[in-house]
Amino acid sequence: MSSDSGSKRFMTRGLGQVLFNYLPDATFDYDRGSCICKVTELNLTPQVGIDRVQILQDIREYVKPWGDMTTLRPEDLRKPDLFTFGEPETVKFNVYPLTFKCVKCLSAFSYNNEKQFLSNPANRTCAWCGGKLIQIYHVLVHHCGHLRQLGVPSCKNHGGKPSRVYLDDRESQRARDFRWICRDCNSDLGILNRICDICKGEWGGDPEKKEAGKEGKKKNITMRPIPHRANAAYYAHHITRVNVGTEELRDLRTHPERERILIESYLKDSYKSDDLVEDIVPGKGQKSSMADKLRKMAADMPEGPEKRQILETADTMEKLATSDAERSKAEPAGYDITANAFDELFEYVKLRRARKFTGIDEVKAVAEARQPGFGGKFDWIEDLYAGASIPETKLISDFPILTAVFGYTRVSFEPETTVGTEKVKTRFNAFPTIRDDRRSFLLDTTPIFVRTAETEALFIRFDPVRILRWLEKRLPGTVGLVPDSEREARLWLLKNVGEVDRFVTEKGMSKTTKHVFGFLHTASHMFMRAAASLAGIDRTGLGEYLFPRMGAMVIYNSNTVFNLGGVTTLFEEELELLLENVRSNPLARECVYDPVCSDHLNSSCHACTHLGEMSCSFFNRGMSREYLFGPKGFWSA
Repeated sequence: MSSDSGSKRFMTRGLGQVLFNYLPDATFDYDRGSCICKVTELNLTPQVGIDRVQILQDIREYVKPWGDMTTLRPEDLRKPDLFTFGEPETVKFNVYPLTFKCVKCLSAFSYNNEKQFLSNPANRTCAWCGGKLIQIYHVLVHHCGHLRQLGVPSCKNHGGKPSRVYLDDRESQRARDFRWICRDCNSDLGILNRICDICKGEWGGDPEKKEAGKEGKKKNITMRPIPHRANAAYYAHHITRVNVGTEELRDLRTHPERERILIESYLKDSYKSDDLVEDIVPGKGQKSSMADKLRKMAADMPEGPEKRQILETADTMEKLATSDAERSKAEPAGYDITANAFDELFEYVKLRRARKFTGIDEVKAVAEARQPGFGGKFDWIEDLYAGASIPETKLISDFPILTAVFGYTRVSFEPETTVGTEKVKTRFNAFPTIRDDRRSFLLDTTPIFVRTAETEALFIRFDPVRILRWLEKRLPGTVGLVPDSEREARLWLLKNVGEVDRFVTEKGMSKTTKHVFGFLHTASHMFMRAAASLAGIDRTGLGEYLFPRMGAMVIYNSNTVFNLGGVTTLFEEELELLLENVRSNPLARECVYDPVCSDHLNSSCHACTHLGEMSCSFFNRGMSREYLFGPKGFWSA
């Protein structure tokens, strides 16, 4: 990190911290709390080899709930050249806010900018008593994304002369109760709230009246005073995506039979088979390939009956290959999945194909080779997980994950929030365009800060038949006759589980989707909380990646700088404790805040299921312990 001011200051931070806590227009406490600063610019190193089109598509879906209340326009998000994708490198910042109070007499002073403050050394001490000045750590924020420091008002009772004004907190922790007071005449100069300089407070309006062609009355929502380090001062928004660029599967997205190829691969669990690639690339099928070989053989032979026979056989093989392709097109598989389901399945198949998944049986073989007879322990562990309806528990040593941070909001992370009795829309702000003219090819592009990594992860997949039985028990008639075969159960989930928006608003979300996602999301958090303690990793150091339609999840170590193998050790040595802590631990089944949590918070709160913002991509929503442990829970007696 560095400062824009004349005196250079440096501070080092990890990439993960910078990616969420030191972004443009965010405030932070400088090293050891010596002052408060605001980020003015974040330099980046451009990254290549990432799917920019797909990332922008994900961002476009993410910001869609904001409508026109965003600076990331949908049409721009279709143009990758307008954006620069890069890893954060150095941070530039200024001292901010420039509003101070004296530690002796409490008199307050404010300056318009850092240059004005630094222009006179006397500004660093109190003009009234010479006492030391410290920053007032409160700022003003607005739904439009504007941030402003507190401005010290002047008292009109002194003929334009300065007076001793101080901030009276009235022994309250709420900044809205604070008052500016003139000590010289004891006048009350008012509260801290003020109209936003950018939008003039005219914000919102009644959307129903606007749709009817009548201008709704706009709400005069003032800027809100809060501590600069409060969550509401800055919400960074990010997406995570599996970063697999399997080259031989590139053509699958446009292949006319892409749906059949992907689904058959998934239903058969044949991710490493050459059949998948042969089906994708025209002319690479087995029969067509054999025909090519026969023609090459005949090319070196003299004319005669034997050569003609080989060429006729080649023609026959070619016709068979063509008829097979025509028959598969004429006889559709009837899967009929949505585009979103295809995207999730495509990502899942790419991951299963491109990365090595180490199973319990492979760990057993290593243990048995080292100590004969010891492998029996792993048979018991496999039975334990099978009894919990978890047919697959695997280790991914190189899980490829990409995190992209692309903008921020203030006051609320949601598109709409409630202020008092009013509903107010927030604005989603993209990061300021790059101003570093030393790299002209980046100039005026919008930055998207990314981090790519390959890290250790735990893959867990639940039995789809068991999921459908649980779903039918909770929502009778939803599934009807539950299929006995795993193939049919997989296909049912793939076709019937819909899309989940990042905020889990449940608007337009079916009951099936709500329940399946809620179950998987709750289970993911339970496994993460248990894994953190067993693997010696802080909870904020773990992340989740969910495949709701597959009933599968990945728990990965998000600390990509210091990866000490905690998840690997957990998989090899403590899998039985992991499941025991998730299923049987009273602290997992019950909450210290019950019955309040169970009766009023849908059995989900910070004490039982919630994780930090960097660990959960869905803002801790859509979960309930009832999905797992209630009377109709997945693991109920």
